Amino acid sequence: MSILARITPKASCGAGLLGIAWTHDNAGFFYNRFPDPGTVPEAEQYAWNRLYWHALGTPQSDDRLVYERPGRQGTAFLASDD
Repeated sequence: MSILARITPKASCGAGLLGIAWTHDNAGFFYNRFPDPGTVPEAEQYAWNRLYWHALGTPQSDDRLVYERPGRQGTAFLASDD
């Protein structure tokens, strides 16, 4: 099973996963995720897009928030290898 298949399922990546971009050395990846259910109003669940860094071999709880746009919910951006 690929790492993407392991991180994408329902449980641990917030409400959804939009994109993933591996580092050139494959030490980890950047990914988009939404807030955990119940942390924002349900109607706004998909409006709060954030970019996180995940280092392989570490728990998701150690992932670092690297980019967000406070006050501009609803703005879409994706992690990309480009």
